Amino acid sequence: MADKEPIRMRGQLLIRMHAWLNQPRESSGGWAEITDDDFDELGYLVDGLIALKCEKDPDGDRPIDFKLINRTKDEPMHFRSVPYTRSDNTEEEILDIVSKHHSNYVVANGFLNTILAVFMDRKRRECKRKQDEETTL
Repeated sequence: MADKEPIRMRGQLLIRMHAWLNQPRESSGGWAEITDDDFDELGYLVDGLIALKCEKDPDGDRPIDFKLINRTKDEPMHFRSVPYTRSDNTEEEILDIVSKHHSNYVVANGFLNTILAVFMDRKRRECKRKQDEETTL
């Protein structure tokens, strides 16, 4: 009985995938509209594909992880995946791992600097406006 579950899940996944693909979103020059339901369903479909392909380990994790980003709402993914560090890594592999971590740090630091600059500029303008109001009173 348990061996029929993946077949049943596969059939349900195909039905849902077909339904999702039968509702195309067209662009009018910018990004096509993506509803929250579109996005959530895509996550379900991708997760379902992974579940059908890969059994969970004893901790309940699968060997494939994914993250979907709705570019109509969120910034693109800026970070590079980084291989695990293992005791048998070669020097070249370790340098590659360090390089990828450093690249991720540089990108994150750049975004934080931009956000902080915008925030600080806003605070400076608010303080100046308050000072101007106090001087005119």
